[in-house]
Amino acid sequence: MALSAMRKDIPHCGHPRSGQSDQEAHQKEADVANQIAVIGAGLMGHGIAQVLAAGGHRVIVQDAVPAALATVHERITANLTRMADYGLVAADAIPAIVGRVTCTADLAEACRGADIVIEAIVENLALKQELFVKLEELCSDKTILCSN
Repeated sequence: MALSAMRKDIPHCGHPRSGQSDQEAHQKEADVANQIAVIGAGLMGHGIAQVLAAGGHRVIVQDAVPAALATVHERITANLTRMADYGLVAADAIPAIVGRVTCTADLAEACRGADIVIEAIVENLALKQELFVKLEELCSDKTILCSN
C-alpha cells in the first residue's frame, strides 16, 4: 500500500486552518518529493523504493554492489505480484510502478535532483556516518536526508 494511501485513512490529515482538503494536502505533499533516492538496494532498500514508487514517486536506487542493483526490479516485481494475488495492488499497475524505479551505482547521480534521500545501508554506524558526510557534499541544502 502506498504511503499516501495509508495517510488517507488517518482522520484530520488535511490542514483545517488553511482550508485544504485531505486530497489537496496529499497532492501538495506529493509535489514536494518529485524524486527520491534510496541508498542501499539490500533487504530494506528495494522495499522502500517499492512503496515510494507505488505512491507515484520517481525513485532512484543506489548501491555500490552491482549484484544488488541487478535484482531490484525483479524483487519489486515479485513482491507486487504476490500483493496482486491477494488483491492488494492491481496487476496491471505493476509495470508502471516498477518503471518509476531506476538504479545506479553512482552516488552523485542518485543524489542529483533528489528532493529526499533515504539511507538504507548495512547497520554499521561508521559507514552510515561516512555516507552522510558524502550526502551533505552531494545534495542540495533543500534535500531532506533520512536514515532507515
